[in-house]
Amino acid sequence: MSIGLYQQKFIAGKWIICKMEGTVKRNISPDERALWNILSANIKKYRGRKAWSQSALAEKIGRSTHFIANIEAGSTWISSLTLIELAKVFNVAPYELLKPDKTPEKTENSQEMADLFSKDLESALQTSFKQTVEKVRKGYFG
Repeated sequence: MSIGLYQQKFIAGKWIICKMEGTVKRNISPDERALWNILSANIKKYRGRKAWSQSALAEKIGRSTHFIANIEAGSTWISSLTLIELAKVFNVAPYELLKPDKTPEKTENSQEMADLFSKDLESALQTSFKQTVEKVRKGYFG
C-alpha cells in the first residue's frame, strides 16, 4: 500500500512504513550515480558468484525479475530494507554491497609487463651491487 512517497510492507510479521523504491525521475548527482553503479556492479558480482539468474535472486527476496534487472542496470534505487534482504541472501554485510571493488583488472599484457619490470629491476640491482663491490675492493666508497 502506497502513502505518498512511502509504502507499507509486511515484514517479519508486522507492518512497517518505509520509503518507496523505484526509478527516480529527477536528475541525480555524480556521487549518487557512482553509488548506483557500485551497487549495481556488486549485485551482479555476488549474484554471479552464486550462479543465480536474476529471476532466482528476485524470488529469494520476493521481488520481480524486472526490479532486479533495473537495479543491475542502475536505473532503480533500493530501500535500506531491500539492501538488508540482498545482503542476507548473499551472506555479506550490507555495506559490502555499497563498497567499491578495488581489485585491479588483469590484462593480457600485465603479466608480461611485470616480468619485464622484474628483469629490469634485477639487472639494475646486480649492476649496482657489482659497482659497490668494485668500489670496496679499490678502497674507496663514497
